[in-house]
Amino acid sequence: MTTTDRLFDISGSTWKIALKRLFELLFVVLTEDLAIDQQTVKDHLKLDYARAGVKGIPDYENLPSLNKPAKAGVANKRQRYHG
Repeated sequence: MTTTDRLFDISGSTWKIALKRLFELLFVVLTEDLAIDQQTVKDHLKLDYARAGVKGIPDYENLPSLNKPAKAGVANKRQRYHG
C-alpha cells in the first residue's frame, strides 16, 4: 500500500487536506505503518512544520494516536445536488 493510499484510508481524501491535518496524517503513516520512532518523526516534522508557517501545535505532540476515521456521509451542498 502506498502512502497516498494510506492517507486516503485514514482521511477519506488525498486532496484539499488542511496543512496541519496533513502533518498529523503523515505522523500516523510514518509511525504506525512504517514503524519509524515517534520522537524521530516528531523532530523531523517539527522542522517542516515551522518552515511551513503553520500556526498552532499539531495533535501528535499531545495525543498517542491520530488514526481518526474519516467523516462518513457528510457531503457539501454541491455534492448533494450532483451525487
